[in-house]
Amino acid sequence: MLVAHQNRKGGLLGRKLEPVVVDPASDWDAFAEKARELLTKEKVAVVFGCWTSASRKSVLPIFEQLNGLLFYPVQYEGEESSRNIFYTGATPNQQAIPAVRYLMSKEGGEVRRWFLLGTDYVYPRTTNRFLSAYLTPRAYRQRISRRFIRRSATPNGEESSSGSEPSARREKRPRSYQNQRRCKHVLL
Repeated sequence: MLVAHQNRKGGLLGRKLEPVVVDPASDWDAFAEKARELLTKEKVAVVFGCWTSASRKSVLPIFEQLNGLLFYPVQYEGEESSRNIFYTGATPNQQAIPAVRYLMSKEGGEVRRWFLLGTDYVYPRTTNRFLSAYLTPRAYRQRISRRFIRRSATPNGEESSSGSEPSARREKRPRSYQNQRRCKHVLL
């Protein structure tokens, strides 16, 4: 483990690293509760975690209220800025727009018809909104189709996806895949 290796080298700034791992089990209310516990009870100096935009949005007010520091490790939709969060992933203008620009170029195959597909969730909806805005002035409006599928698959595959609109409850707490269930935190 990287923490053990770093501690053998004297830690960080002369202090040993002590990992504190919690699993909010894809429950966004639990993300907020766990964030508060980590900052107040465990007294962590920094949190590395969250995997979805909804989990990040649920902990943001906690980190701002308690002046905590979160490293958010994945791409995100932008439209948010906080001095308490390091957004380490790309935003749509850094990732999706350059990809579309390349695909529209001669080298990329001069793509002219677009179908924007995504799960019914914050990141794909926002990204597809940005892509639609990018494509529209380029006279592609009639050639853009969109579809969002409900993200309802569980780690065991108990449910399947559909193209219907989500219920209010599904919108609040969709099931997520196994790799999205982890939120790791480190105490320094």
